[in-house]
Amino acid sequence: MNSILYLQCYDGINVHEFCTLLLYLGGDQHALDKAVENFPGLCKDNSDYHIKKETSLRKLQQLTAQSMLSDNAKEIICRTLEILIEIISKLDHLPTDEISLVALGGHEVFLDVISAAILLDSLGIKDVIVPVLYEGTGTVCIDRKTYPVPVPAVAEIAKRYNIPLHITDQQGELITATGAAFVAAVFTSRVLPENFIIENTKTSGMFRAMLIRETTCETGTSVEHESDQIWKLECNLDDCRGEALGFTMSALFKAGARDVYFTPIYMKKNRPAYQLNVICSLSDRNQMEHIIFKNTTTIGIRRLKMSRSILKRRSVNRKTKLGEITYKVYTFENQEHFSPEYESLVTLCEKTQMSYEEAYRYAELSYNMGKPFTKYQGETDL
Repeated sequence: MNSILYLQCYDGINVHEFCTLLLYLGGDQHALDKAVENFPGLCKDNSDYHIKKETSLRKLQQLTAQSMLSDNAKEIICRTLEILIEIISKLDHLPTDEISLVALGGHEVFLDVISAAILLDSLGIKDVIVPVLYEGTGTVCIDRKTYPVPVPAVAEIAKRYNIPLHITDQQGELITATGAAFVAAVFTSRVLPENFIIENTKTSGMFRAMLIRETTCETGTSVEHESDQIWKLECNLDDCRGEALGFTMSALFKAGARDVYFTPIYMKKNRPAYQLNVICSLSDRNQMEHIIFKNTTTIGIRRLKMSRSILKRRSVNRKTKLGEITYKVYTFENQEHFSPEYESLVTLCEKTQMSYEEAYRYAELSYNMGKPFTKYQGETDL
């Protein structure tokens, strides 16, 4: 069951201090060390890791996508970088592919973002509640220029992502641009759930945090579903060949799309057309858009960040007399349900000349005969 992080930032936020808090809450230091050690592009100098400060944020997104991190950690990192790219590009009038770590103050900032994402993931945190960010007042000097607090980057992030700010009497900057971008990337609510159980609570420096678990009513029963965030891309196509649409769908699935589908629609002048819809993670979004632009006639793609509720599920491989079958197993209302994967049934049909229905019934029987079962090497979490 995923935990929810309730975060009170009375003295602003910077990502380095946030990492310390997550370690206090039980974040996995060993997992963090191993992930950083294996992250592509990082070099070790004595006991410290670093990356060239001239590295562009776009390149860092690519390295993140190539890493062995979980999809959740990748999405947090890429989302944070994307927010920074958008804001810096607007304020400094720079092309998005020319923004480097120099704009953030050095490689340490990126290491903090990686670390925070990994630690959040190690704690099983998918939802982050941040009611308000506290900011200082006055002015600060950056690169020999004087700026009011909050600095333009922080103010723009707060405005664009609807993050509430509370200005205090404390002189100086309390919220860093990277800290604000990270909050914008991970926070899912400003309000606590109506019923919850406190699993852990810590106070560290500028933060007070609670790890909580949502419950139903007064019973204290845990909510069965989990939540995550995905991106939906869509465009309307009225002048694209059917063969190109089929090829595009295959290319999107091969590149890691969660789902791809077409919806028949009518456009202006009553022209029949198709709406292409793609569901993907943030780390795959840029590649999905590239595939769509390259293989269709569209000149614009709409995108929407969406939250979803998902039942806890896992993938199970079961050995049978006719070969191995993969199942999707999920739980609802304390009952376990399963569904054989389509590809496994197709392989079984081709191998045995069974009909699809016969293969499905065989897979169903094989699964039920194996209950109760224990994990073995073929079983993985989805």
